Amino acid sequence: MASGHETFSCLRSKQDFDSILSTSGDKLVVIYFSATWCGPCRSISPEFETLSKDPEIASNVVFCKADVDEASEIAEECEVQCMPTFCFFRGESKIYQFSGGNKGRLREYIAKYK
Repeated sequence: MASGHETFSCLRSKQDFDSILSTSGDKLVVIYFSATWCGPCRSISPEFETLSKDPEIASNVVFCKADVDEASEIAEECEVQCMPTFCFFRGESKIYQFSGGNKGRLREYIAKYK
C-alpha cells in the first residue's frame, strides 16, 4: 500500500481498501481519488500531501490515495463520478464525500471530522 517516503497509503485493490477501513479504528480515513490525466488533481495533490505530513492532523487521520484507472473497483464502490473526489470514512461507514479541487473545503472537512 504505502511506498517510498509518502505519508499516505496508495490503495490499489479492494483488499487494500477493506484493510485500511478495518484497521483504522476510530480515526478518520480520507481517500483521495485522482487520475494522472486530471488537471484539478494535479493542483490539489500538494495540499493533500501537506495535510498528510502535518503531525497534528496525521495523528488523527489516515490519508489514502487511489488512482481511478488503477483502482476502478474501489472508485466504483465509493460511487466516484469525477475527479478529484474525497471520501471520508469512520470505521467502515462513509460519512462525507465531495468532488473538486477546493483546498479550503478539504481542510475544513478534515478539521470537522477528525
